[in-house]
Amino acid sequence: MGTRERDMGMTVGMVFLLWSMNVFIKAVGLGKSSCSGAAAVCGNVPIPYPFGIKPGCYIDDSFAIDCNNTLGSPKPFLRRLDLEVLDISLEGTLRVNYPMSWWCPMSGTEIAPNVSLASSPFVFSKLRNIFVAIGCDNLAYVLSSDVSNSSLRSIYCGCVSVCEKDAIQSNGSSCKTTISSDLDVFTTRILSMIASLKRTEDCKYAFLVDQKWFEENLTNHFEVRKISHVPVVLNWEINANLSSRVMGGDSSHSTCQFANRSSSLGNMSSFTCSCDSGFEGNPYLVDGCQDIDECANLEVCSFYNLRYPCVNVLGGYYCDPISDHNSCNKIIIIGFGLLFLCIGGWWSYKVVKKRKNIKRKERFFKRNGGLLLQQQLSSSEVAVEKTTKLFNSKELEKATDNFNVNRILGQGGQGTVYKATWDMRLRIAIEAAGALFYLHSATSTPIYHQDIKTTNILLDDKYRAKVADFGTSRSIAVDQTHLTTTIQGTFGYLDLEYFQSSQFIEKSDIYSFGVVLVELLTGDKAISSTRTKECRSLATHLIHLMEENNLSDIIDARVMKDAKQEEIIVVANLAKMCLNLNRKEQPIMKEFAKQLEAIQTLKKTPNVQQNYEEVEYVRTEMYEQWDDVSTSTMSGADNGLASSSGSCPLLSF
Repeated sequence: MGTRERDMGMTVGMVFLLWSMNVFIKAVGLGKSSCSGAAAVCGNVPIPYPFGIKPGCYIDDSFAIDCNNTLGSPKPFLRRLDLEVLDISLEGTLRVNYPMSWWCPMSGTEIAPNVSLASSPFVFSKLRNIFVAIGCDNLAYVLSSDVSNSSLRSIYCGCVSVCEKDAIQSNGSSCKTTISSDLDVFTTRILSMIASLKRTEDCKYAFLVDQKWFEENLTNHFEVRKISHVPVVLNWEINANLSSRVMGGDSSHSTCQFANRSSSLGNMSSFTCSCDSGFEGNPYLVDGCQDIDECANLEVCSFYNLRYPCVNVLGGYYCDPISDHNSCNKIIIIGFGLLFLCIGGWWSYKVVKKRKNIKRKERFFKRNGGLLLQQQLSSSEVAVEKTTKLFNSKELEKATDNFNVNRILGQGGQGTVYKATWDMRLRIAIEAAGALFYLHSATSTPIYHQDIKTTNILLDDKYRAKVADFGTSRSIAVDQTHLTTTIQGTFGYLDLEYFQSSQFIEKSDIYSFGVVLVELLTGDKAISSTRTKECRSLATHLIHLMEENNLSDIIDARVMKDAKQEEIIVVANLAKMCLNLNRKEQPIMKEFAKQLEAIQTLKKTPNVQQNYEEVEYVRTEMYEQWDDVSTSTMSGADNGLASSSGSCPLLSF
């Protein structure tokens, strides 16, 4: 009995030993066996291998996850770094909650957390993260990890956020910048740009943050006071010494790439893995990459309304040739059907378009007085055919430069009004000049209009000019030389001296009239944002081009076509005299009115060239000092005026 009991004890011991070894082998090989299945879950966050929660279910202690239940709901934390994990991607990234740095000078409170990723497989991603500073006059920057010698520290990145001078709230200003490289440890510093600045809310913040999260969730910078952590993206790689724990052989359908990564502790050989094309899953597990069933997508192997049989193969798929011999006939039938459908649709379109054109012609005929014309034509009392002129579309296109939108003056109940001819523009200028001469000299008490511009020159049905809008006009005693008022008028039409001194004289109206003359010549607005900043004023632009002998560059094409070159030059010189920066050099309105009337008179005389030369001689004799003014440099400290001989004088508002 003793021998039998002894043999039985040895048998039980051997069984126990074998069972223990089996358990040990399974524990050692959990990375490839029991822990290699579905990813563990902590709260709402999946924990895929090489990360894990249970011992043996992670590839290395650096990838160990603690599922913490102390905060009410389970939350995963990196065991070694004590950082909350928000999500993990098998493409080599994970997001963690990272503490912010902040400083409140008023209370003296300063928080500058420093989590070191040195000697870990993690680094702060330079592609996914940005460095943000929030707060007024906030100078924030990131220093290197060399804390032993502050003089040897290097700045990785930084930025400055500045508030408006009279800003009440301090945290509305922010700045952001990228980081220069993948960091494993850094130190954040926050300084105040103005040490003596006192604000009621002067806390300053600086932090590294996931760029996408910041742009989508922190649009209101005042919300930063309510949070202490922000999402940060970390890149992770596996030490090359652990490659044997993830290599599953040729059947794994995964590929691993090795590289050397530099860190604060030196270079480290590491690798990352990915599933081959046509596979998806976890490349760090044996047989973790599974074939993708491309045929589950109904769009695969589809051609128009025909769907070819899809055959899924390992790592891909192919479309099986059509076995149905009638498919060719189906394609032909469908093709002819589409052809007839297109022909029928085109024919229907032409019929409908023709009917619409007929109805449109009838509508236009009635709208433009066609019924009245029919009534007059049917009347035998008047020969209307001889007095009626019908214009076709080609004639209208020619008259309006193919209905060019740049030639439109306005639109209203009577239709679209296009730019006037040169004769009409010249007559408008003469009549407006006569009205100003009457206000300045012909009345018992001189009147200064103070707002001469094109919109205040109205035209009646015969295009006769009427100066209107006397809301800002002022009468002046005969013995007075100027009016001192607040700045009134329209930018682009105000002379610089009135704009600076608030003294309005007769010559101020003359300057505004000069701008109107330039608008009549060019067809442009007094102020335009399409020109350069220095020459945004139309008056400045004209003077600049005249000094460069490039006057034709700004003259309206309709004027160039209708007017003679001598007429354009004379009117341009008159406008230039109106725009003289020196008020003493400007003639009175009476002389300008006479000059314009002389141009209109000379248009009707036979010896036009000689008469234009006489007008030019009179102009030169009266205003020969213009060139001296335009080529001189006036002191900006005395009167704020600039010479017009440069690229552009300082007349751009």
